[in-house]
Amino acid sequence: MVTKSGTQALPAPSRGRVIGREIWHSTRPILFVFALWELAGRSGIVHQALFPPFSTVALRLYELGQRGLLFVDLAWSLYRLIVGVALGILLGTAFGILMGASKKIEVWMLPILDFFLSIPGVAIYPVVVLLFGLSNQAIIVTLAFEAALTVMMNTWTGVRSVPRILIDAARSMGASFRTLFYRVMLPGSLAFIVTGYRLAFTRAWRILVATELMGGLGFGLGFRIQQGRQFFDAALVLAGVLVIAIIGVITERTLLRWVEARTVERWGTVT
Repeated sequence: MVTKSGTQALPAPSRGRVIGREIWHSTRPILFVFALWELAGRSGIVHQALFPPFSTVALRLYELGQRGLLFVDLAWSLYRLIVGVALGILLGTAFGILMGASKKIEVWMLPILDFFLSIPGVAIYPVVVLLFGLSNQAIIVTLAFEAALTVMMNTWTGVRSVPRILIDAARSMGASFRTLFYRVMLPGSLAFIVTGYRLAFTRAWRILVATELMGGLGFGLGFRIQQGRQFFDAALVLAGVLVIAIIGVITERTLLRWVEARTVERWGTVT
């Protein structure tokens, strides 16, 4: 291709090449950390029984996969996480919109929201266990509660951040509340709402592991780490931690960011 100035322009890189380059730039630092981990584990500074090298942990992870335990643990953890976060998103979005749309509701709900946000989710879990026992329901309720608080705060912030002049202009043109909500308030606050979903997911993911460590339900990534601690199996503990980190990074840097970008672009809140 020749430009107007007479110079030959370089062809634009393909989409697959661009994605591959982004993946490489994202994984290169992590691979470097794994290499340092391998060297530190084999250096003898710390006994390998306490800090095994990365290759030993990867082999243990492969053994768990061969036995099927890895997939069972991952399935149970993701089930608890998805159900809890989904319930939290539904409740948090609804109450956050009510808070943002009504000053009277905001006056009552905001102090309550601030009160519960100051309590760590791990501290809420023992209270929930008193009501539901050591069960999946207790974990799901805890995750839903924590996710709802995060989504409520971000949704309320988003709705309140919509310029008042836009709302007044829509009302002066005779827009109904439904039209006002879908055409003005929701698009204007969507960036905050979707960011709240991301934060709720990451916060619930951390709390999930903590509750599984305490729950002792038989399956789950947190339970497997606790089992490794009880049997003094450092490779099993680190294998569980490694899976948690990998799932968190993949979810955060691919799925959640993609959903956030596509949703915000779809509603026209970014150019």
